[in-house]
Amino acid sequence: MSSVVVFGAGGRTGHLVVEEALRAGHDVTAAVRTPEKFPPGTAASCTGGGTLAVVRADVRDRQSVQAAVQGDDAVVSAIGPPGRRSLGLYSDAARALVTAMESTGVARVVALSSPGVHHDDPHLAFWYRWRRSFARARSIGPSSAPPTSRTGRPPGPTGSRTAPPRRAAGNSPAPTSPGSSRMSSTATGGLMPPPPSPTDVSPTT
Repeated sequence: MSSVVVFGAGGRTGHLVVEEALRAGHDVTAAVRTPEKFPPGTAASCTGGGTLAVVRADVRDRQSVQAAVQGDDAVVSAIGPPGRRSLGLYSDAARALVTAMESTGVARVVALSSPGVHHDDPHLAFWYRWRRSFARARSIGPSSAPPTSRTGRPPGPTGSRTAPPRRAAGNSPAPTSPGSSRMSSTATGGLMPPPPSPTDVSPTT
């Protein structure tokens, strides 16, 4: 079996990764910011033959990352921000992990993330893909912005737009003259204009 270091092992997903790796017989290093808060008895509850070591490491501290990666065969990143905004956490972690792996000779990495990597990931909700496309277009230029409706909202998934309301028909009947039709624009719903009166017809020669 191999040795694996798990960053973000103090979180719910990271702890599950640690447990599964131990059950598979791997030697696991749990890299957490606060080792005192790591659940005790994790190794004892996972009878797979693997060993567990808990070390202090912060993905924004390159020296601690390199010390945690040293001697392992693979790296697992299960980090995540405490709130909705990452505030550069993933970018900082990627730079620290790549640098540490290159200096220690570790060639395998698995990175977990909640949102999709691509802005047009079809597995994401439509509104989320549109929002990410809009933010990406703003960083590139106004010509790349996705289409919006008159209300400022994104169009539907098919790109259709709501048709404008039909113009209301006039309330007064069209003028009539002897010999002409008495059907007005009100009676026809505004779809067919009344025929011209005889005085409006130019004589032909």
